[in-house]
Amino acid sequence: PIPTYVQKVLKRMNFIGLVERLVDSICVLGMLLNLDPSDVVFFDTRLQNRFILAKSKQKCYQNPKPFVPIQVQQLFQGEKWKQQTLFSRMLYDAANRSLDATIDSLGRDQFYLFRREFERLQDLAEDVCVRDIKLPCSDQQKPQPKLSAKSCIHMNVGCGHKCLDHLFRHRETRWEAKNTTTKKWE
Repeated sequence: PIPTYVQKVLKRMNFIGLVERLVDSICVLGMLLNLDPSDVVFFDTRLQNRFILAKSKQKCYQNPKPFVPIQVQQLFQGEKWKQQTLFSRMLYDAANRSLDATIDSLGRDQFYLFRREFERLQDLAEDVCVRDIKLPCSDQQKPQPKLSAKSCIHMNVGCGHKCLDHLFRHRETRWEAKNTTTKKWE
Protein backbone atom coordinates (compact mmCIF):
# COMPACT_ATOMS: atom_id res chain seq x y z
CA PRO A 1 0.00 0.00 0.00
CA ILE A 2 1.10 3.54 -0.78
CA PRO A 3 1.41 5.78 2.32
CA THR A 4 -1.10 8.63 2.40
CA TYR A 5 1.55 11.36 2.13
CA VAL A 6 2.81 9.79 -1.14
CA GLN A 7 -0.79 9.53 -2.38
CA LYS A 8 -1.32 13.22 -1.59
CA VAL A 9 1.70 14.20 -3.69
CA LEU A 10 0.55 12.00 -6.58
CA LYS A 11 -2.98 13.44 -6.46
CA ARG A 12 -1.61 16.99 -6.69
CA MET A 13 0.39 16.17 -9.84
CA ASN A 14 -1.12 15.80 -13.29
CA PHE A 15 1.96 14.03 -14.59
CA ILE A 16 5.30 12.89 -13.22
CA GLY A 17 7.96 11.89 -15.74
CA LEU A 18 10.98 9.80 -14.87
CA VAL A 19 14.46 10.63 -16.14
CA GLU A 20 15.35 6.92 -16.09
CA ARG A 21 12.41 6.38 -18.48
CA LEU A 22 12.72 9.66 -20.35
CA VAL A 23 11.51 8.41 -23.75
CA ASP A 24 8.50 6.64 -22.19
CA SER A 25 7.71 9.77 -20.17
CA ILE A 26 8.00 12.09 -23.19
CA CYS A 27 5.84 9.79 -25.33
CA VAL A 28 3.15 9.43 -22.65
CA LEU A 29 3.07 13.20 -22.15
CA GLY A 30 2.78 13.66 -25.91
CA MET A 31 -0.13 11.22 -26.08
CA LEU A 32 -1.88 12.80 -23.08
CA LEU A 33 -1.63 16.22 -24.74
CA ASN A 34 -2.74 14.72 -28.08
CA LEU A 35 0.47 15.84 -29.77
CA ASP A 36 2.14 14.43 -32.84
CA PRO A 37 5.31 12.42 -32.14
CA SER A 38 7.26 15.10 -34.04
CA ASP A 39 6.14 17.65 -31.44
CA VAL A 40 8.12 15.92 -28.68
CA VAL A 41 11.37 15.19 -30.55
CA PHE A 42 14.36 16.73 -28.74
CA PHE A 43 18.15 16.86 -28.77
CA ASP A 44 20.27 16.22 -25.70
CA THR A 45 23.00 18.78 -26.29
CA ARG A 46 24.89 17.64 -23.19
CA LEU A 47 25.68 14.37 -24.99
CA GLN A 48 26.85 16.19 -28.11
CA ASN A 49 28.85 18.92 -26.40
CA ARG A 50 32.12 17.94 -24.76
CA PHE A 51 32.72 21.50 -23.57
CA ILE A 52 30.95 23.98 -21.29
CA LEU A 53 31.00 27.72 -21.90
CA ALA A 54 32.07 29.73 -18.86
CA LYS A 55 29.65 32.36 -17.56
CA SER A 56 31.99 35.04 -18.87
CA LYS A 57 31.40 33.52 -22.37
CA GLN A 58 35.11 33.91 -23.05
CA LYS A 59 36.41 30.41 -22.31
CA CYS A 60 35.28 26.81 -22.80
CA TYR A 61 36.02 24.08 -20.28
CA GLN A 62 36.07 20.32 -20.66
CA ASN A 63 32.69 18.87 -19.68
CA PRO A 64 33.64 16.74 -16.64
CA LYS A 65 32.82 13.05 -16.69
CA PRO A 66 30.60 11.96 -13.81
CA PHE A 67 32.58 10.60 -10.91
CA VAL A 68 31.22 9.24 -7.64
CA PRO A 69 33.88 8.79 -4.92
CA ILE A 70 33.89 5.44 -3.12
CA GLN A 71 32.86 7.13 0.15
CA VAL A 72 29.73 8.51 -1.53
CA GLN A 73 28.97 5.12 -3.09
CA GLN A 74 29.22 3.55 0.37
CA LEU A 75 26.95 6.26 1.81
CA PHE A 76 24.31 5.50 -0.86
CA GLN A 77 24.38 1.81 0.09
CA GLY A 78 24.08 2.40 3.85
CA GLU A 79 20.98 2.04 6.01
CA LYS A 80 21.08 5.68 7.14
CA TRP A 81 20.80 6.85 3.51
CA LYS A 82 17.98 4.38 2.83
CA GLN A 83 16.05 5.78 5.80
CA GLN A 84 16.70 9.40 4.78
CA THR A 85 15.49 8.76 1.22
CA LEU A 86 12.55 6.50 2.04
CA PHE A 87 9.93 9.07 0.99
CA SER A 88 11.76 9.81 -2.28
CA ARG A 89 12.06 6.11 -3.10
CA MET A 90 8.36 5.52 -2.33
CA LEU A 91 7.41 8.47 -4.51
CA TYR A 92 9.69 7.22 -7.31
CA ASP A 93 8.22 3.71 -7.13
CA ALA A 94 4.67 5.10 -7.14
CA ALA A 95 5.47 7.40 -10.10
CA ASN A 96 6.99 4.47 -11.97
CA ARG A 97 3.84 2.38 -11.38
CA SER A 98 1.71 5.38 -12.35
CA LEU A 99 3.60 5.74 -15.63
CA ASP A 100 2.95 2.06 -16.40
CA ALA A 101 -0.72 2.43 -15.45
CA THR A 102 -1.02 5.48 -17.73
CA ILE A 103 0.53 3.50 -20.60
CA ASP A 104 -2.01 0.73 -19.92
CA SER A 105 -4.90 3.22 -19.92
CA LEU A 106 -3.70 4.77 -23.21
CA GLY A 107 -3.32 1.28 -24.65
CA ARG A 108 0.06 -0.43 -24.89
CA ASP A 109 -0.32 -1.02 -28.63
CA GLN A 110 -1.07 2.66 -29.26
CA PHE A 111 1.77 3.68 -26.95
CA TYR A 112 4.26 1.49 -28.81
CA LEU A 113 3.04 2.84 -32.16
CA PHE A 114 3.58 6.39 -30.90
CA ARG A 115 6.98 5.48 -29.42
CA ARG A 116 8.20 3.76 -32.59
CA GLU A 117 7.21 6.79 -34.66
CA PHE A 118 8.87 9.10 -32.13
CA GLU A 119 12.10 7.06 -32.31
CA ARG A 120 12.00 7.05 -36.13
CA LEU A 121 11.56 10.83 -36.17
CA GLN A 122 14.23 11.27 -33.49
CA ASP A 123 16.70 9.33 -35.66
CA LEU A 124 15.70 11.35 -38.73
CA ALA A 125 16.14 14.63 -36.84
CA GLU A 126 19.56 13.58 -35.59
CA ASP A 127 20.61 12.58 -39.13
CA VAL A 128 19.39 15.85 -40.64
CA CYS A 129 19.82 18.45 -37.91
CA VAL A 130 22.68 17.58 -35.55
CA ARG A 131 25.47 18.54 -37.94
CA ASP A 132 23.96 22.03 -38.29
CA ILE A 133 23.53 22.73 -34.57
CA LYS A 134 26.02 25.29 -33.33
CA LEU A 135 26.62 24.87 -29.61
CA PRO A 136 28.18 27.54 -27.36
CA CYS A 137 31.59 25.78 -27.61
CA SER A 138 33.09 24.36 -30.79
CA ASP A 139 34.70 20.93 -31.00
CA GLN A 140 38.01 22.81 -30.91
CA GLN A 141 37.05 24.21 -27.46
CA LYS A 142 36.52 27.74 -28.82
CA PRO A 143 33.64 29.93 -27.57
CA GLN A 144 31.01 30.66 -30.23
CA PRO A 145 28.10 32.30 -28.37
CA LYS A 146 26.99 34.38 -31.38
CA LEU A 147 26.77 31.30 -33.61
CA SER A 148 24.97 29.29 -30.94
CA ALA A 149 22.48 32.15 -30.41
CA LYS A 150 21.21 31.42 -33.94
CA SER A 151 20.85 27.71 -33.19
CA CYS A 152 19.81 27.65 -29.52
CA ILE A 153 17.09 29.41 -27.56
CA HIS A 154 19.51 30.22 -24.70
CA MET A 155 23.07 28.96 -24.21
CA ASN A 156 22.75 25.19 -24.90
CA VAL A 157 18.98 25.04 -24.31
CA GLY A 158 16.64 24.41 -27.22
CA CYS A 159 19.46 23.88 -29.70
CA GLY A 160 18.26 22.74 -33.10
CA HIS A 161 14.70 23.99 -32.63
CA LYS A 162 14.65 25.81 -35.97
CA CYS A 163 15.77 22.69 -37.84
CA LEU A 164 13.13 20.59 -36.07
CA ASP A 165 10.44 23.16 -36.91
CA HIS A 166 11.51 23.20 -40.56
CA LEU A 167 11.88 19.41 -40.78
CA PHE A 168 8.45 18.64 -39.34
CA ARG A 169 6.45 21.71 -40.43
CA HIS A 170 4.72 20.00 -43.32
CA ARG A 171 4.15 16.53 -41.88
CA GLU A 172 0.98 15.17 -43.42
CA THR A 173 0.70 12.20 -41.07
CA ARG A 174 -0.52 13.35 -37.68
CA TRP A 175 -1.43 11.63 -34.46
CA GLU A 176 -5.09 12.52 -33.95
CA ALA A 177 -7.81 11.60 -31.52
CA LYS A 178 -10.59 9.73 -33.28
CA ASN A 179 -12.73 10.06 -30.18
CA THR A 180 -12.14 10.53 -26.48
CA THR A 181 -11.13 6.93 -25.87
CA THR A 182 -9.38 5.74 -29.02
CA LYS A 183 -6.35 7.20 -30.71
CA LYS A 184 -5.02 5.89 -33.97
CA TRP A 185 -2.04 6.55 -36.14
CA GLU A 186 -3.26 8.17 -39.37
